[in-house]
Amino acid sequence: MEKEKHHEHQGKRAHRAHKKDSNIQKVLIALALVFLAIIVYASYLVYSSNAILSGKIALSKEAARPANLQVTKILAQGCTDCFDISTVDRALAQLNVNASKRTVDYASAEGKQLISKYNITKIPSMLITGETKKASIGFWSQIGTVESDGTLVLRYGAPFVDPSTGAEFGRVKLINLADSACVSCYNVSIQEGILKSGYGMVFSGISSYDVNSTEGARLASLYNITKVPTILISPDAKYYEGLQGIWKQVGSIEKDGWYVFRGMQALRGIIYYDLSLNRTVNATA
Repeated sequence: MEKEKHHEHQGKRAHRAHKKDSNIQKVLIALALVFLAIIVYASYLVYSSNAILSGKIALSKEAARPANLQVTKILAQGCTDCFDISTVDRALAQLNVNASKRTVDYASAEGKQLISKYNITKIPSMLITGETKKASIGFWSQIGTVESDGTLVLRYGAPFVDPSTGAEFGRVKLINLADSACVSCYNVSIQEGILKSGYGMVFSGISSYDVNSTEGARLASLYNITKVPTILISPDAKYYEGLQGIWKQVGSIEKDGWYVFRGMQALRGIIYYDLSLNRTVNATA
């Protein structure tokens, strides 16, 4: 009887030991699975971090890479004083671009085809294709258009040739009007320099008149000019796009298309003669 109880006790103890071992084994397996999960997750994080880093490096390299552009200049070979298209070249050179360039005469078969395709009305012109979005040419909206196929088309500048007729436009006549009796008045020739350097204006002729001469008096009366020295420029000034906005602030455009400078205050520090007051005036006053 005692032997049976002893064997029964031993069996229960062995069962408990087996159960304990089994529980430990389960815990160890669970811990191993958790550890494995941690390793897998850590590997995923490392892989994801490397992928993100690689992606950022690739994006950085792509952003730093120069945009590849193809530039086609359409020129009128006989127009030696037409708009200097090299000014656009220099502006492009300031950007992060690699530009391949070629020149086409507007009267050639290819020139005519491009002019017709993009409805070009001014020569010289310029077409830019390639990675234009990457190049991000911010100033283009001021000087040209973006066509439906992505081509950038230059539509700016004077003088120019009308490709449909071969006629040339944009050469301006300049008239200086002064009062020779006003020795302290500013030198009106500074206006010519401003128009040339600031707006690229090309002059077909420059005339000067004293306001007391027959022609000078006629001009002063015709355009109601009361302040001299001043300038008048012929209607072809309308082709200089950059001039139009500023002229509204400093002058008038007459019914016959002539431009008359009236904004003496824009030339701060100068002295002019007011015909209505019959005296000199300092523009800073």
